Amino acid sequence: MRTTANANITSLQSSDITIQTKKSEIKNYETQLAVLKQTLADMKAGPDSNDKTLQLNSLKQSQLSLQQTSQQKDNYEIRAPFDGTVDAIGFKVGDTVSSNA
Repeated sequence: MRTTANANITSLQSSDITIQTKKSEIKNYETQLAVLKQTLADMKAGPDSNDKTLQLNSLKQSQLSLQQTSQQKDNYEIRAPFDGTVDAIGFKVGDTVSSNA
């Protein structure tokens, strides 16, 4: 009889632990649900003015960077103020060339 009582106590303790674990899981799911609901509400509301401003500034910076890169590209081309044919080029990619070379 005592063995049966001990087994019942152990079973009840195990059940209590299982119940506490499940309650904790439910609490975690409720928290996740609240976060997801808030995320959905934020997405439906669209970006706020700060987000828009940051994105516009980023776009402007990218446009300026493209413009600067395009202008720098012109500095890397070899041009002559006259028509003619190039017989030989004694330079290779990466060499620095001055106007007197």
